[in-house]
Amino acid sequence: MPTAIDMTTQQVADTLVKLCSKGKFDEASEALYSPDIVSIEGPLVAGSHFAVKFKLDITFKPEAKRFTMEEIAVYKVANGKVVHEEFFYSM
Repeated sequence: MPTAIDMTTQQVADTLVKLCSKGKFDEASEALYSPDIVSIEGPLVAGSHFAVKFKLDITFKPEAKRFTMEEIAVYKVANGKVVHEEFFYSM
């Protein structure tokens, strides 16, 4: 596997989807997210980004409430790391 700085946007996207589909969210963020990431919820129109559709089954532990949620995540990659992410969802 190439080092992070050598990864293409496609390789970052494929790796992120693979890790998240296995529930390895922490591993994905440690391996693929820049320490200077900007995380915003809202719309984005920009150049070299990729999008992933997630369907989540979530339990809000303080109230023991379970629900499902779908979202579109848009990621920007620079130097083999995710440097920006945005989420689009409705509940």
